[in-house]
Amino acid sequence: MLSGCAILPPGPASVSVESSVDERLMSKARSAASSDANAALTTAINQLILAHQMHEQGDYAAALEIYETVLVDKASVLSDAYALLGLIALGLDRDNPAYSRETASNTLHVFHQRIDQAAMTDVANEARLLRLTASLLVKADVNKDQVMLENSQLLDELAQRDEAIKRLRELTLAN
Repeated sequence: MLSGCAILPPGPASVSVESSVDERLMSKARSAASSDANAALTTAINQLILAHQMHEQGDYAAALEIYETVLVDKASVLSDAYALLGLIALGLDRDNPAYSRETASNTLHVFHQRIDQAAMTDVANEARLLRLTASLLVKADVNKDQVMLENSQLLDELAQRDEAIKRLRELTLAN
């Protein structure tokens, strides 16, 4: 009976797969993904530079298209932030035939949403700074309108004053 309780000899030795092979493949995959991300980011940066140049040259439609392309590609939170800032600057450019403070304000709203979603990223602080810059651009545009209105009123008052002085001279010379 004791022979029935005997321990069976162990089966074949367990085979361990070397993790170094898996690690090498994973490392290559990670570097390829990192390389793709770096290439996408480099492309986004180059597009942002080109969009800025187009804006400076007055090619507003081309700049708009490039900024929108950067947003669609979503290379990084920061590239999106710069593209949104560019769109706001483009919308507030008074020389742009498509000038629209309303569009710039809507873009600023999108900017706020995107930055809030990216609050825990390593570039969140720089993105927040860009958002603040965009907010200040919109406020400056509102202030510019106020200054232009006040300037117009002052010019009207100056014209009235000059007219009054002219009449006084005529009356003085007539006597």
